[in-house]
Amino acid sequence: MEGLKDFLDKIEPVVVEREFSPEYEIPAVARNTDKVVIFNDVVGSEIPVAINIAGTRENIALDIGCEVSEIPRAIQNGIDSPGETVNVGSISSEKPDLNKIPVLKHFEDDAGRYITSGVVVAEDSEGNRNASIHRMLVKNGDRLGIRIVERHLHKMYREAEKNGDPLEVAVAIGLDPSVLLGVCTRVPEGFDEFRLSSALKGAPVEMLDCDTVELKAPNAEIVLEGRILPDVREPEGPFVDITGTYDGVRQQPVIELSGMHFRDEAVYHGLLPAGNEHKLLMGMPYEPLIINEVNKHCKAVNAILTEGGSCYLHGVVQIEKQNSDDGVKAIEAAMKAHKSMKHCVVVDSDIDIYDSSDLEYALATRVKGDEDIHVYPDVRGSTLDPRGLEDGTVCKTGVDATKILGDEKRFQRAVVPKENSDKIKEVSGDKKDVSD
Repeated sequence: MEGLKDFLDKIEPVVVEREFSPEYEIPAVARNTDKVVIFNDVVGSEIPVAINIAGTRENIALDIGCEVSEIPRAIQNGIDSPGETVNVGSISSEKPDLNKIPVLKHFEDDAGRYITSGVVVAEDSEGNRNASIHRMLVKNGDRLGIRIVERHLHKMYREAEKNGDPLEVAVAIGLDPSVLLGVCTRVPEGFDEFRLSSALKGAPVEMLDCDTVELKAPNAEIVLEGRILPDVREPEGPFVDITGTYDGVRQQPVIELSGMHFRDEAVYHGLLPAGNEHKLLMGMPYEPLIINEVNKHCKAVNAILTEGGSCYLHGVVQIEKQNSDDGVKAIEAAMKAHKSMKHCVVVDSDIDIYDSSDLEYALATRVKGDEDIHVYPDVRGSTLDPRGLEDGTVCKTGVDATKILGDEKRFQRAVVPKENSDKIKEVSGDKKDVSD
């Protein structure tokens, strides 16, 4: 059966046999690397913990079966031509007891232990399925506080709540990177995220009939079943968000669990708050949206939201410049596509947008501050930005780091002939193309 363990077989994870606690210790050790780490000896639990499953673009690309630079196109292709899901059986659940799961506590001021990689599956009254990741605070053995922002799951919950009904949910923990990326992608309401995951995987996503709720859940390592209670709100937070700073306390809904299921030799996936996995899964789905919007105004080649900017506040757009104002057009289009983007740099196609040194080179050699830096004060940004106002008002900046049209010779970079490039790379081990 497919799933997380199939992905782990493709890579060489770091396996830790020394005993560590799920409270502070495992998260702190795992933050020292972006490699997948598996902790086999967990204090208080027989279940191993896996960290950084989708912690690098390379891991995600490997699971999808593409190059890193092709991931945004793969996401868009999956939205345009979604795959399918397939039912492979049913779940036999046991009485829920969250104490059996090595749920992590990450930082001293956290409200408690948080499930951070759980994919919450729900359906609206018309049977449209939604899947999305939400942080969930462990309250006791069968209750979770859940942070729900005002998107599709929130709408489903409010619809049920207006009728005085709970909303049935299944929480899937322990999935492979392609499924995680699919469920984190912003798609139109009514679009089944698992069909996007299927397109990314190149195979149907396996689903199981739940036991105590009328839902299907993906074939994950752990599946929790329950209901979001109507008219119940309890404190949730504080908790560290994507910028590494604390999100405050809110009154949020509560899940009452009715069942729990483990695969054989189950592995618990812990997603580190403000770690690269958190950043990539939250930010990468915006990259195709940025490319699409920029393409309406000039020729976009690629786009990324950078890890140093939490994959949310900083973006880089790569274009084929054809008009003198293409740079500023690309800046404004990118900020329109991703309204939380605070700083945007636009570069030419000869700049490697995945190489921070190459990006700095573009800033150093192709920017004239009084002409190429564009400032947008008092505009709506992200409420996650600690420098912004409480309502998300920020000052945004765009930098046009592209060549001057008609004067490209001044910016031409020295290269070796193409016929020598492969031989040189073979000897030096340099993955970058040293030729035109």
